[in-house]
Amino acid sequence: MSKLFFKLFVLASIAVVLQGCQKQPLASFKTDLEEYMVGQTINITNTTVDAESYEWTFPNGETSTEKSINYIIPQNSKLGVQSIQLKAYSKNKKKVDTKTTFINVKTAQSGTATFWLYVTASGTSATVTVQNVSKSIYTYFTSQPSCQNPNCANFTLSPGTYQYYASGSGIFWNGTFTVTAGGCEFIELN
Repeated sequence: MSKLFFKLFVLASIAVVLQGCQKQPLASFKTDLEEYMVGQTINITNTTVDAESYEWTFPNGETSTEKSINYIIPQNSKLGVQSIQLKAYSKNKKKVDTKTTFINVKTAQSGTATFWLYVTASGTSATVTVQNVSKSIYTYFTSQPSCQNPNCANFTLSPGTYQYYASGSGIFWNGTFTVTAGGCEFIELN
């Protein structure tokens, strides 16, 4: 019986030693800015050392277990100083380190509308009018361009619903669109 007890003791000792050999993680990350608007993306760089798994907690209580993440601040976010927390775990999750940083979340005061021409409208250019302001488009796209692409007709407006009129080479477009604070509305003309 003493040999069995001795073997169990040795195995338990090895397990304790191996567990103690795991390094203590050091949680660390940085954000690209300290102040953000609702709807904006927070670019996060994870600089943690000696961790195997991660647990992020964001201002509205959302969580993620990704190593690196970019977080979009939801439209219904709380305003003011908010925290982002990272817990970094060792391989067996027995060791943990926590890092918290604070950001300032502000409401966006305006949004944008990007009007663009689809390639089937080729041979035409277009002039778009919103609230008595006109802008022209001379470039055509095969897929949706980026928000505020300089080759599009871009409008920065307060949140609300607007009517637009557009024309080009005998083609006419009109309709309404809604701008949200911090958002980008795309309107395709084809």
